Amino acid sequence: GAWIGSGGGTFTFTPAGQDRYAISLQSNGCPVAADGEVTGSNGHFKGSINLYNQNVNANCATRVGVAATTIDINPGNSTARVLIAKNTGCTNCGAQTWTRAKTRT
Repeated sequence: GAWIGSGGGTFTFTPAGQDRYAISLQSNGCPVAADGEVTGSNGHFKGSINLYNQNVNANCATRVGVAATTIDINPGNSTARVLIAKNTGCTNCGAQTWTRAKTRT
């Protein structure tokens, strides 16, 4: 499913094997496939995600690194607590709250 990050980007999770999910990011009109991967189940996931230069006024920022990430989906499945490990070049790493994107009917 899709989640809206604290910074406004949309993160889409696609099954990539047993208890594995590929993460794709849509931010500022710039889609990025295979942006990261997490493994886990029962609302608890760990993995890595690419980091991008957030201090650029361009639509598609350049990748500046990779950070470890932990995702815990809250009961009710509408929000998730996301921890992106602090890393050089990452201005918005740390704890975030993501909201599940509304599905189209």
